[in-house]
Amino acid sequence: MVELGALPEDCIAHILSLTTPLDAARSAAVSRAFRTASDSDAVWRNFLPPDLDLIVSTSSPPPFGPSLTRKKDVFLRLCSDPLLIDSGRKSFALEKWSGKKCYMVGARDLSIVWGNTPSSWRWSSFHVSRFPEVAELIRVRWLEVHAKMETRLLSADTYYAAYFIFKFVHGNY
Repeated sequence: MVELGALPEDCIAHILSLTTPLDAARSAAVSRAFRTASDSDAVWRNFLPPDLDLIVSTSSPPPFGPSLTRKKDVFLRLCSDPLLIDSGRKSFALEKWSGKKCYMVGARDLSIVWGNTPSSWRWSSFHVSRFPEVAELIRVRWLEVHAKMETRLLSADTYYAAYFIFKFVHGNY
């Protein structure tokens, strides 16, 4: 019987690449061989989406400088610091436990009823928003918002949820 730690590093890395980012990170505590394998690009390349280059090409400015050459560093950066893509109208990140894609759609990519009516809505910047523009409600009788997302952009075999994120401004209502 062969001990796991006695397996070649590339074999351990291949096994870890078939798990999850969380499992790969935890395995580093098993032994020196597992720590080396769990830090390898062979493992973390598998946790990055196959279309990452295409996604990154729609971001501005380029998100990764020369300091991010390791795949693990790219993965961790995308988990903690979402990329603005599509001219700042969406953000893209990775969910750190699974590596699944996470998108946030900015207000400019939403279809908002009365959204282009100055007496109902104002478009402005907001210092805590990741998006360059936010929609500020002035007055409407009802709120109706629609959004579309191309499903080919999403991670396969994944349940997604939609959240409506907003902020009440004190004293407006």
